[in-house]
Amino acid sequence: MATPPLPSSSGALEYQVQMPYNGAPMGPAGPPAPPSLNAPNIAPQAQPAPFNFATATPGAFTGTAPTPTPFGSYDTPAPFTGTAPTATPFGSFTGTAPTATPFGSFTAPDPTALSKYGQFRLDEGLKARERSAAARGTLLTGALQGRLNEFAQGVASEEADKDYRRAADTYTLNRGTNAQNFGQEMGRFNADLAGYGANAATNAENFNQQRGAYQDALAGYGTNADVSLAGYAANRGTNAQNYGQQQDAYQNALAGYNANASTALAASGQGLNAATAAYDRNYDASRTAYTDAAADTLRRSGVDAANNASTYQAQMDAYARQQADLQAATAAKLASKPKRPSDGLSGWAINQYKQPTQNGIIG
Repeated sequence: MATPPLPSSSGALEYQVQMPYNGAPMGPAGPPAPPSLNAPNIAPQAQPAPFNFATATPGAFTGTAPTPTPFGSYDTPAPFTGTAPTATPFGSFTGTAPTATPFGSFTAPDPTALSKYGQFRLDEGLKARERSAAARGTLLTGALQGRLNEFAQGVASEEADKDYRRAADTYTLNRGTNAQNFGQEMGRFNADLAGYGANAATNAENFNQQRGAYQDALAGYGTNADVSLAGYAANRGTNAQNYGQQQDAYQNALAGYNANASTALAASGQGLNAATAAYDRNYDASRTAYTDAAADTLRRSGVDAANNASTYQAQMDAYARQQADLQAATAAKLASKPKRPSDGLSGWAINQYKQPTQNGIIG
């Protein structure tokens, strides 16, 4: 007698039977496969294309803000290297003006005081006359005394006159010599003073020339510095002006871009509203069509599933009948086999197992 079928790992139905095994396959191949209950194939709802907002907006602003070119600081000219001349101290005049030596006034010699030469002439004249008178015998006469006095007075007068003239000539000569010496000394002093003045004038002229050259160099340096500073200021002003023009151009371009962007955004806003309304309409129509198609597909799938279930049930009924017939035939065949007394059992040994065959498990 067969036991109810058990499901195997392969999904087929296996049987435990009490029968002698003779190596032949037994029973039908198995129950029919259950019907396929696949879900209906419903395509997803088609989505309408959204509004491409990016195409309605202007591109990014491509202008570049100008960068001011560093102009650098003013290169101060090198300091003036000229040296103001220093007046060389010339010193004071060291010459000394000569002083006229007072020569004094002329002093006439004493007419009564004969010079040695006058006294000698007087003495010798008197002696000669006395000798002459002695020779003539008239030495002691009054006439001789008169002549001697006359002679003595004449000699005294002549010698006094000579002494005076000699003294006057000596005074004049000495005074002239003194004046000449003073004139020479004064001449040398004037020459020294003139040389000092000339040297002082030359020294002053050299200093004035050096000072003039220094002042010219200083004025030239100042002029060059002024020109350099003016050029720097002009170049810096030009640089600032160029930057201002570039900045104005950039601001104008940016303002134009903003104006265009505002216009484009306003237009794109209107387009976006229209596109959104169209998208909503398309979406609603697509959703309605999708819902209707899905409902129809589900309906048809339900009908097909019911038909498949009915067919499957008919197949299962036929399979059950085949199993009943197989069990009856098996029982009849077992009843016709002789029994072994040693078994102590009714029939052959009851052995529950899976009958191996060349084609697999008996099913």
